[in-house]
Amino acid sequence: MIVLASKSSGRLATLRAAGIEPQVAVSEVDERAVEQQVRSAPDCGPQVVVQALALAKAQAVAHQLGRSGLAGWRYVVGCDSMLLIDGQLVGKPASAADAVERWRSMRGRSATLFTGPAVISLSPTKGYRPASPQAQGCLLYPSHAADHL
Repeated sequence: MIVLASKSSGRLATLRAAGIEPQVAVSEVDERAVEQQVRSAPDCGPQVVVQALALAKAQAVAHQLGRSGLAGWRYVVGCDSMLLIDGQLVGKPASAADAVERWRSMRGRSATLFTGPAVISLSPTKGYRPASPQAQGCLLYPSHAADHL
């Protein structure tokens, strides 16, 4: 059983498109607190922040499942993504209006997308083991993209 530790409709759709029907369990992680704690460490880059957020979400859901006493293997998938824009790391917009404003402000510019999934395998006898692959990519925002918002 795969458990998606996210309320992201995009992540759910991606798993479903791959033929996976996950259980969804949203973590109640205070993302700002995790981000502040991680950023206080020396030499903390964007990938470290994103990976820490993904792992915190997966761990929170893994602990919830562990306390529930469910039997059998579970794989908990947590994920986070953030954009690095002009040296500033930003998360998801707070509202639709914020999203539109961000798109308009990025017209003709580029940003780097950092994403960090975290996978925790929950064993009924051995607890859990984390595994955290990493990825990043560059996004170009065409100058005309915001005209259609």
